[in-house]
Amino acid sequence: MSKADSDSIRKPTPVTVTVAEITSLCDRLAARAKSVLLADQPEQGRDLDLAARIIRHIVRVGWVRTSVAVD
Repeated sequence: MSKADSDSIRKPTPVTVTVAEITSLCDRLAARAKSVLLADQPEQGRDLDLAARIIRHIVRVGWVRTSVAVD
């Protein structure tokens, strides 16, 4: 990759996400995991459910207190 190509690659803009937004995301992930749309893809449903549970645990134990910056 040339320098011009690497310079033209857009870097993501960092976003700050609050605990309330993280909790809402967990709710959406859990709901999607139980969706009938994923009935034929149980492994994807399990992955979404596990992701929601892990993120909830991270918030519950205090690793994220008010917000987190994500890039």
